[in-house]
Amino acid sequence: MSESTTAGGPRLVILFGGPGSGKGVQAALLTDVLGIPHIASGDLLRDFQTRQTPLGEAAREFMARGDLLPDELVSKIVFARLAEPDAARGAILDGFPRSLGQAELLDQWLGDNNAQLRDVFYLDVPPDVLLERISGRHRADDQPAVALHRIEDAVDHLPALVEKFQAQRIDGTGSVEQIHAQIESALHPNLQK
Repeated sequence: MSESTTAGGPRLVILFGGPGSGKGVQAALLTDVLGIPHIASGDLLRDFQTRQTPLGEAAREFMARGDLLPDELVSKIVFARLAEPDAARGAILDGFPRSLGQAELLDQWLGDNNAQLRDVFYLDVPPDVLLERISGRHRADDQPAVALHRIEDAVDHLPALVEKFQAQRIDGTGSVEQIHAQIESALHPNLQK
């Protein structure tokens, strides 16, 4: 795990996993445990699109295909959110970083903001289970062909990110409660709320 900064600044938790791995549900539960906000890059992007911001319009074409957005575009959105007052102590990142380029930009942000990674988890769920889970959701980026492309993208990019951040593997195939118990027991005890 990256420890390029000293204590005192924001402490981030990262949840890695493919689409449908349960990152959002687990991040919401961790928000209650740690008292820091859940920041989901996909939700931020959809919000920018709904509000028809220039950044949201730029992202629309990429998201419709299920492609990863340019690293600088996604990073700019996430870092703007991390600058808001409720994230001063830290945040739980869901869906960011999704590439090694975004990871490098995050490393730079950590150093520039006296921030650190406190915990990094990988919710390990087989691709066939991911596809089954997201087939019941009703979002434009969860249509079967787009969803399959997103899962393939995750399978391609996640191993390098998991290795870079030395993410703790969590079996993401159990119940919400079982997965949450695994994560909570693996949290660094000296960094609790």
